[in-house]
Amino acid sequence: NGGWGSNYGQNGSVIIEDIIIATSTFETTYFVEGNSYPPSDSVKCIANTCSFSDVEIWSGSTLRPVNSTGTGAIMTIASSGDMNVDGTISGSMILDVSGNLNVDGTLSANARGCSRDNGPDTTTNACSGGGFGIGQDTGDGNYSGAGGGHGGNGGNGYRGYTTGGAYYGDPFDPLLFGSGGGTSTYSTDGYGGTGGGIVRLDVDGTFTNNGTISANGDNGTAGYNGGGGGAGGSINITAGILAGDIGTYSANGGSGGNVYIGDGGGGAGGKIYASYATTSITNLETNFPTYTQVSGGWGSNYGQNGSVIIEDTTSDTIYFVEGNSYVSLDSTKCVVNTCSFANIELWNGAIFYPESNIGTGTIMTVATSGDLNVKNGGVISGNMTLNVSNMNIESGGIIRANGAGCSRGNGPDITTNACSGGGLGIGQGTGNGNYSAAGAGHGGAGGNGIGTLGGSTYGSEC
Repeated sequence: NGGWGSNYGQNGSVIIEDIIIATSTFETTYFVEGNSYPPSDSVKCIANTCSFSDVEIWSGSTLRPVNSTGTGAIMTIASSGDMNVDGTISGSMILDVSGNLNVDGTLSANARGCSRDNGPDTTTNACSGGGFGIGQDTGDGNYSGAGGGHGGNGGNGYRGYTTGGAYYGDPFDPLLFGSGGGTSTYSTDGYGGTGGGIVRLDVDGTFTNNGTISANGDNGTAGYNGGGGGAGGSINITAGILAGDIGTYSANGGSGGNVYIGDGGGGAGGKIYASYATTSITNLETNFPTYTQVSGGWGSNYGQNGSVIIEDTTSDTIYFVEGNSYVSLDSTKCVVNTCSFANIELWNGAIFYPESNIGTGTIMTVATSGDLNVKNGGVISGNMTLNVSNMNIESGGIIRANGAGCSRGNGPDITTNACSGGGLGIGQGTGNGNYSAAGAGHGGAGGNGIGTLGGSTYGSEC
């Protein structure tokens, strides 16, 4: 036990090992109780990988992998046999299990991502003030901090004076830290929350979760104004068999600091992805969404929800389960602006955002060699070309490109489709005159304003 004091000391560690005497090999390592910090250079660890045969983490014991958000390094706990977790593994982690992984306890990477005012490099994962998704801080202004972004955009600070961090990363292979929330530095500091860390599970056999797996962002604190919430982190699972009927998965954004003057923005939710060959979970479409949560944090403006995607490698089907899936042109499923799948299903509450660039006229092609099913409550939103074998849009399913064209004062080039101030169909503005602006044209002419002319028609009706 740690000693009593103004602050208690942490408990130490108790570990026992079952050894086969004839071969002097360790069979099972038992983490019995207390806190076990395995350094990267311990007798079990080489080059940030700690190797065991069978592993059991008993209730009351916590294994704490040592990581570095400054370099992006994450410790791997490798088991050549089975791993049973009744206790806790706390920290960003990679669990590489050749046999079966059973979780009845807790895998937690809560607040193990980038610290306040920092975000990850999308190549190295190292956190810095120049990284991605950082919630804007206030500088010397009398404002609240904004939420960090990751699976979605972070919430803006009070009255929108500070901007939430942008989404980043690949929803089909999430391996990045959640970004930190912005800090309010006026008068008394309201600190931004730390982002969620990373839980990566590579299981050759059966992965059974009847416990808790989380990579949540931390809340901003309250000062004169509130700090922004940290974004949720990443949960990335590959398993032979996916099992477990009561376990939960969460990568929620942290809440903004709650104060009298101006609350901080909420952190965005993170990303959850699971790939499996078979599953024993019954009624997957009904039950699996009840196990997962990627909510944006509360704040002066809420953070956006993150993404939950699962992939059945046997049927070659991607299921968009819930939340906001921003698919970039450089994701693992995409080559030269075309994202290729076999089969896709969007479930109730899931929104798929294909990336486009209106400045260049680039539009993503979503191609399936099989079926595209948009179920009741599922949405594909943005500019897109859908090139599919069969498509079924159920009642309540939505495909939309609302508000995804040229921004105000801009129109498209007739050849490249790139939007600019010299493009076609732009409604005339007022300049410095005391007039109303005119409407834009496309299929018909835009309406005239008072003293201004509507935009003209353009493009082919065919």
